[in-house]
Amino acid sequence: MTRKHNERIQELQQKVTNLNKQLASLHKASKMKNIISTGGSNGNNDNNSPLSFS
Repeated sequence: MTRKHNERIQELQQKVTNLNKQLASLHKASKMKNIISTGGSNGNNDNNSPLSFS
């Protein structure tokens, strides 16, 4: 492999790392939004549930 190839590989690895960080951040934000929107019941809105906030 040439030096140019190695530089390109490093660039792409950095992009992948950054995208993985963004994905993790979005996933975390989505989970938190879901918990907030369901009243902390993790989507369990069954009226018989002790965690129900209906």
